[in-house]
Amino acid sequence: MSDDFTLSKYMKILLQSKFPQFRLLDSKEFLDHLKKRGIKRQISDLEFYDKMNMIKPVLRLHGALQESVFKRCPKTLSMLSLQDYLTQNLVEFPSDNDYKIWKEWVDKWGDPLCMYYHPVQIVGFEHVTNGVKLHLGVQKFLDITDPVNYVTIVKKNYLKDLKGWQKSMKDHWLPRMGFLMLLEESYSPDVTQEYFGGTNLNTSFEKWQEWKSNEFSTKSVIQNSSFTKEDIFALYNLLARINHDDPLGNWFPLQSIIKKSRKRQLIGEALVSQDYYDFATMVRHFIKDEFNEDVLPPDDLGDDKWH
Repeated sequence: MSDDFTLSKYMKILLQSKFPQFRLLDSKEFLDHLKKRGIKRQISDLEFYDKMNMIKPVLRLHGALQESVFKRCPKTLSMLSLQDYLTQNLVEFPSDNDYKIWKEWVDKWGDPLCMYYHPVQIVGFEHVTNGVKLHLGVQKFLDITDPVNYVTIVKKNYLKDLKGWQKSMKDHWLPRMGFLMLLEESYSPDVTQEYFGGTNLNTSFEKWQEWKSNEFSTKSVIQNSSFTKEDIFALYNLLARINHDDPLGNWFPLQSIIKKSRKRQLIGEALVSQDYYDFATMVRHFIKDEFNEDVLPPDDLGDDKWH
C-alpha cells in the first residue's frame, strides 16, 4: 500500500537511526502540544484529519508487552522505549486510505491502539488544517433563503477545496516535515539543547558528538528525502519567513541569552515562533554542511516575522 499521505517512510528511517532524537506524542499529548501553541483541537478533529488523509498518526502501537499487564499509552515515546514493541511486531505504520473509525482499531486483547504523532507535524497541521474550516457568520446565516441549495453549493465547494489541501499536503508539506524529521538526529541536540540519547542507555552525548563528526553524512539526508538544493533553500526561506505574530519579536536579539528551557515555557504564538526558529536553524546548519554556503539567520532573513 502507498504511504504518499503519511510520514511512515520517514519514521521507518528514523527507527534505523543510531542516535534518534525524537519523542513521539500520544493523541492527547499532541493535542496539549498544540493547545500550548494556541491551536485548539479535539480527538474528533485528529480522527477527521486521519480520515481525510490530511494529518495521520506516524505510528500505531499495539497492546502491552505482556498479556497480564494492563496497557497504558505512554504520553511520550522514545526510540529506547519503542525497541521492545518493534521486536514483538507491536508497531504499525499507517498507509494511504487505511482509515477506519478509531474505536475499531483494537489489539488482540481488545484494547484501543495508541495513536502517536511527531511534534514536527505542527508545520503541516497549522497551515493545512486551517484551510478546511467552514466559516458562517450570523449575517450570512440570516440571509440564506434556500437552505438545501445553499448546503449543496457549500459542500461542493468545500470538497473541491479539500482536494486542493490534500494535494498540498502530499506534494509539499509531508516532504517538508519528513526532511525536518531526518535532520533531527544530526542537528536537534545543538539547536534545541536537548539530547535524547541513542538506542541504548549507554549512549552518551560525547558518543553522539563523535558520530556527528566522523560518521554522519549529509548525503544520506539528500538520498532519503530526494530533496534538491532548490527544495532545501526554498524550505529555509519558507520557515524563516512564515508570518507569526511573535509577541517577543521586537526583542529577538535579547532572546539569544535566554536558556532554551525557559523559552519552552512560552505559550501561544511566542512558542510557535520558537518552534519555527529551531526548524529553520537546523536547515541553515545543514545548508552550511552540505553546500558550504552561509545564509542569513532566520531573524535577519525573516524580518517580517521576527522583528
